[in-house]
Amino acid sequence: MDDLILASIVCFFDPSLQRFQFYFLRTLFNFEFQGFTAMLFRACLIVLPMLVAFAGCSSEPDVPSGTLTLKLSFDGQPLPEESTVFVEASGTVATLERQGDGSYQTAKVGGKQQEIPVGEYRVCVAPPEVPDLTPEEKAKYMSEGKPFPDPNAEAKAKFPIPEQYHSSGTTPLRVKVEKGSNQHDLDLKS
Repeated sequence: MDDLILASIVCFFDPSLQRFQFYFLRTLFNFEFQGFTAMLFRACLIVLPMLVAFAGCSSEPDVPSGTLTLKLSFDGQPLPEESTVFVEASGTVATLERQGDGSYQTAKVGGKQQEIPVGEYRVCVAPPEVPDLTPEEKAKYMSEGKPFPDPNAEAKAKFPIPEQYHSSGTTPLRVKVEKGSNQHDLDLKS
C-alpha cells in the first residue's frame, strides 16, 4: 500500500509520468485533460490511494470492556490501607486504586474510570512494596560477603492478609467483568 501512495506522489511531481498517465487515460476513455481538469486529476492521484490506505486503519479493535469496583474486607473488617489490590487475567493486569469509602476501583484518567476487557479475573491483595536497597546498603552487604536481604520480607511478615491472596497463581478470589459497570463484594478469610 505504501508503494501505491509513493507512486501517486511521484506521478504528481514527475512530468514524464504525468504525460504517460494522461495519454493512457485519454486513450482509454477518449478524454482530454487540460487546465483545471488536469490539476484535479493529479490531486485525485494523491488523495484516493491515501484514502484507500487509511480506510483499514483504526486505533484499536472494538473489544468489549467494563469498569470494576471491589468492596473488599478481611474477616469482616476493611483491608489495611497499605494493601495493593490488582486483578489479572490472560496477561491483562490492572491495579485498583483505594477510594475514600474503602472500595477499590480501576484507575481514573482525566476523571473517567478506565475500562478493562471483559472476562474472569483473579483478585490479588498484596503487601505494599518497599523500595529496594540503596547502593550504599548493597555495598555494605557485598563487603561483608552477605546475601542481600529481601526488602519486602518485613512488610510481608507484618501484613495480616494470608499469602495465598498475594499472587494470581494462588488466590481463590475470582470476579467476572462484563460490559459496563461491575461491582463485587468479597470477604477474604484468614
